[in-house]
Amino acid sequence: MGTDTSVSVWTLSRYLAATPIRDKSAVSVAKVLVRDVITKFGCFRSLQTDNGKEYQNEILQHMCQLLHIDQLRITSYRPSRNGRCEIINKTLHSLLGKVVAENQRDWWTSLPMCVLAYNTSRYESTGMSPYFLMYSRHAIVPLDLLLDRPEDESNLSYNEYADLVVEEMREAFQLVQSHQHAQIERMKRNYDVGVKPKHTPLTILSTTTTPESIPDAVRNGAESTTEYTG
Repeated sequence: MGTDTSVSVWTLSRYLAATPIRDKSAVSVAKVLVRDVITKFGCFRSLQTDNGKEYQNEILQHMCQLLHIDQLRITSYRPSRNGRCEIINKTLHSLLGKVVAENQRDWWTSLPMCVLAYNTSRYESTGMSPYFLMYSRHAIVPLDLLLDRPEDESNLSYNEYADLVVEEMREAFQLVQSHQHAQIERMKRNYDVGVKPKHTPLTILSTTTTPESIPDAVRNGAESTTEYTG
């Protein structure tokens, strides 16, 4: 197994999909996007990547053209432009560091469970888990089976279940928007604490003109040009 991981993150839900790859070649990245992302979750309208050679190549460009995907690029040497993905990578590395062996060669066997742990955890900026926002239902994890029996929704008809899902997702979208606005305001307040306002002194220039100081040429209607130096 390789030493690299292909990480895909959905913008709204923050849902994470991670796949081990043998190398960072263009062919490997394109295969992962088609096999593990598009065939499982469907096509997407836009794809934001960094400027690495594994993304900026003819193979990926042709794939985006065939599937009508807008390929977006972040600013070079500015990882903060793709900060959401960078934060998730840091979280994923922290989870793997708690379960990986000392030789660090079996990390790929623990990767799916770490991804599941992330997707089923409540995200601070949305107030919900990425799993719920992606599938419109809460995941049943082993701890749920030990503590309580999951609710049985088999008594609902197909139409009732579809209406229930639509209503839950509408409410979830509104809650996510409110949480994101609150998160943005909190980040703005924290940022403004360290900003020192700059006061620019205001200088008022005034002049007084008397009839005696007006040249004869100006009194007679001729044009006058004043030059300022200094």
